[in-house]
Amino acid sequence: MIDGLISILIVFPVQFWAGVYQGFPNIKPQPFPMSLVWALGGVAVWLAVHGVFLARSAQTVGKKAVGIQIVMAEDGRPAPFSRLVLWRFLPTMLVAQIPMVGPVLSCVDVLFIFRKDRRCVHDHIAGTRVVSLD
Repeated sequence: MIDGLISILIVFPVQFWAGVYQGFPNIKPQPFPMSLVWALGGVAVWLAVHGVFLARSAQTVGKKAVGIQIVMAEDGRPAPFSRLVLWRFLPTMLVAQIPMVGPVLSCVDVLFIFRKDRRCVHDHIAGTRVVSLD
Protein backbone atom coordinates (compact mmCIF):
# COMPACT_ATOMS: atom_id res chain seq x y z
CA MET A 1 0.00 0.00 0.00
CA ILE A 2 2.90 2.34 0.72
CA ASP A 3 4.32 1.72 -2.76
CA GLY A 4 0.93 2.38 -4.37
CA LEU A 5 0.52 5.62 -2.43
CA ILE A 6 3.95 6.81 -3.56
CA SER A 7 3.06 6.10 -7.19
CA ILE A 8 -0.29 7.85 -6.88
CA LEU A 9 1.36 10.93 -5.37
CA ILE A 10 3.65 11.12 -8.41
CA VAL A 11 1.33 10.04 -11.26
CA PHE A 12 -1.96 11.68 -10.22
CA PRO A 13 -0.77 15.29 -10.51
CA VAL A 14 0.73 14.56 -13.94
CA GLN A 15 -2.50 12.93 -15.11
CA PHE A 16 -4.53 15.83 -13.71
CA TRP A 17 -2.33 18.33 -15.54
CA ALA A 18 -2.66 16.26 -18.75
CA GLY A 19 -6.47 16.41 -18.55
CA VAL A 20 -7.14 12.75 -17.81
CA TYR A 21 -9.73 13.72 -15.19
CA GLN A 22 -11.36 16.45 -17.27
CA GLY A 23 -15.15 16.38 -16.92
CA PHE A 24 -15.05 14.63 -13.54
CA PRO A 25 -17.16 12.73 -12.50
CA ASN A 26 -18.07 11.89 -16.10
CA ILE A 27 -14.58 11.00 -17.27
CA LYS A 28 -14.30 9.57 -20.76
CA PRO A 29 -12.36 6.29 -20.94
CA GLN A 30 -8.88 6.67 -22.35
CA PRO A 31 -8.32 5.18 -25.81
CA PHE A 32 -6.10 2.09 -25.66
CA PRO A 33 -2.96 3.79 -27.06
CA MET A 34 -3.20 6.47 -24.36
CA SER A 35 -3.81 3.83 -21.69
CA LEU A 36 -0.68 2.10 -22.86
CA VAL A 37 1.30 5.34 -22.64
CA TRP A 38 0.10 5.85 -19.06
CA ALA A 39 0.95 2.24 -18.21
CA LEU A 40 4.48 2.64 -19.58
CA GLY A 41 4.79 5.89 -17.68
CA GLY A 42 3.70 4.04 -14.55
CA VAL A 43 6.39 1.43 -15.15
CA ALA A 44 8.98 4.21 -15.54
CA VAL A 45 7.85 5.83 -12.28
CA TRP A 46 7.83 2.47 -10.48
CA LEU A 47 11.38 1.69 -11.68
CA ALA A 48 12.60 5.20 -10.82
CA VAL A 49 11.22 4.99 -7.29
CA HIS A 50 11.96 1.34 -6.48
CA GLY A 51 14.65 0.21 -8.92
CA VAL A 52 17.70 0.89 -6.78
CA PHE A 53 16.09 -0.66 -3.69
CA LEU A 54 15.06 -3.74 -5.67
CA ALA A 55 18.53 -4.15 -7.16
CA ARG A 56 20.33 -3.70 -3.84
CA SER A 57 18.08 -5.52 -1.38
CA ALA A 58 15.08 -7.07 -3.21
CA GLN A 59 12.82 -4.55 -1.43
CA THR A 60 10.60 -1.72 -2.58
CA VAL A 61 10.39 1.47 -0.53
CA GLY A 62 7.29 0.14 1.25
CA LYS A 63 8.79 -3.27 1.93
CA LYS A 64 11.92 -1.63 3.33
CA ALA A 65 9.75 0.59 5.57
CA VAL A 66 7.90 -2.38 7.10
CA GLY A 67 10.88 -4.76 7.25
CA ILE A 68 9.98 -7.35 4.61
CA GLN A 69 11.91 -8.65 1.60
CA ILE A 70 11.25 -10.58 -1.60
CA VAL A 71 13.20 -13.84 -1.73
CA MET A 72 13.37 -16.86 -4.00
CA ALA A 73 10.84 -19.45 -2.83
CA GLU A 74 13.14 -22.44 -3.26
CA ASP A 75 16.19 -21.25 -1.33
CA GLY A 76 15.34 -18.00 0.49
CA ARG A 77 18.04 -15.90 -1.17
CA PRO A 78 17.11 -12.32 -2.12
CA ALA A 79 15.40 -12.34 -5.50
CA PRO A 80 17.50 -10.92 -8.34
CA PHE A 81 16.42 -7.63 -9.95
CA SER A 82 15.71 -9.26 -13.32
CA ARG A 83 13.38 -11.82 -11.70
CA LEU A 84 11.56 -9.09 -9.79
CA VAL A 85 10.97 -6.90 -12.83
CA LEU A 86 10.54 -9.42 -15.67
CA TRP A 87 8.62 -12.15 -13.82
CA ARG A 88 7.05 -10.60 -10.73
CA PHE A 89 6.06 -7.09 -11.86
CA LEU A 90 5.78 -7.01 -15.66
CA PRO A 91 3.33 -9.89 -16.26
CA THR A 92 0.79 -8.64 -13.73
CA MET A 93 1.17 -5.05 -14.92
CA LEU A 94 0.51 -6.14 -18.51
CA VAL A 95 -2.49 -8.29 -17.54
CA ALA A 96 -3.93 -5.34 -15.60
CA GLN A 97 -4.08 -3.38 -18.87
CA ILE A 98 -6.56 -5.79 -20.48
CA PRO A 99 -9.89 -3.96 -20.70
CA MET A 100 -12.67 -5.34 -18.44
CA VAL A 101 -10.73 -8.47 -17.41
CA GLY A 102 -7.51 -6.86 -16.17
CA PRO A 103 -8.89 -5.29 -12.99
CA VAL A 104 -10.59 -8.56 -12.02
CA LEU A 105 -7.40 -10.56 -12.57
CA SER A 106 -5.44 -7.99 -10.56
CA CYS A 107 -7.83 -8.50 -7.64
CA VAL A 108 -7.52 -12.28 -7.91
CA ASP A 109 -3.72 -11.91 -7.90
CA VAL A 110 -3.72 -9.97 -4.63
CA LEU A 111 -6.40 -12.12 -2.97
CA PHE A 112 -4.12 -15.17 -3.27
CA ILE A 113 -2.30 -13.73 -0.24
CA PHE A 114 -5.04 -15.26 1.93
CA ARG A 115 -4.14 -18.83 0.96
CA LYS A 116 -2.10 -21.03 3.27
CA ASP A 117 1.24 -20.31 1.53
CA ARG A 118 0.56 -16.52 1.62
CA ARG A 119 1.88 -16.06 -1.94
CA CYS A 120 0.14 -13.95 -4.58
CA VAL A 121 -0.14 -15.11 -8.19
CA HIS A 122 2.78 -12.84 -9.12
CA ASP A 123 4.89 -14.69 -6.51
CA HIS A 124 4.01 -18.03 -8.08
CA ILE A 125 4.86 -16.73 -11.56
CA ALA A 126 8.25 -15.43 -10.37
CA GLY A 127 9.04 -18.24 -7.93
CA THR A 128 9.28 -15.76 -5.05
CA ARG A 129 7.84 -15.17 -1.61
CA VAL A 130 7.90 -12.29 0.84
CA VAL A 131 9.53 -12.79 4.22
CA SER A 132 9.85 -10.72 7.38
CA LEU A 133 13.38 -9.59 8.21
CA ASP A 134 12.65 -9.46 11.95
